[in-house]
Amino acid sequence: MRRFVILPILLNWLAQAQPGKVPPAVVEIRVWDASGYRIEGERVTLTPVGGGDDYNASGKKVELSVPPGEYILRVQAPGFEARREILRVYEPRVLRSIALQVAPPHGAAFPSLKGKVVNYGGNVKDLRIRLMALYGDGLREARVDARGSFAFPTDNGAFLLVTVADLSSGIAILDIRPLRIVGAEAVTVNLKGKTGELITRIGP
Repeated sequence: MRRFVILPILLNWLAQAQPGKVPPAVVEIRVWDASGYRIEGERVTLTPVGGGDDYNASGKKVELSVPPGEYILRVQAPGFEARREILRVYEPRVLRSIALQVAPPHGAAFPSLKGKVVNYGGNVKDLRIRLMALYGDGLREARVDARGSFAFPTDNGAFLLVTVADLSSGIAILDIRPLRIVGAEAVTVNLKGKTGELITRIGP
């Protein structure tokens, strides 16, 4: 679905360019720590996936002017683990928020989330849990077992926990809640009386 939203924007953007020239895009990178505080002193590098010169910037507010395309984004800051991901630049202006994790002491346990779904009126085999980072594009997903339990290895930070039911009639969003994970966390999702908001399937 996203490609059909981006295509008209891309075509309009290109139509405004001078003949024979592809307009550059502005990429804004915002860097945060797991608690939601802005990090200063970060170094940002964009490397074209198909090869070419790097684009570099540093400072509290990072903006880079680059040709449209796909890039390897690398973000570093003193005292934090480096982050690397693919960034697709096909719009006139692209914003990406990145969360960096504090470099853990040697031998430290990794953050995790475990939980249990209770009081669901349907079949728990239809349920899946999505843990979506509010900074960056981190996403974890798990099925709920027969006892209603689920677990994730994860990062510290701010997330949305979404409980989804995959039904024959469509996708039901049963529960959405914000979470802050610091170390090992546990949560109970009570679905008593919740039927969710249904997103109906398209087609036969």
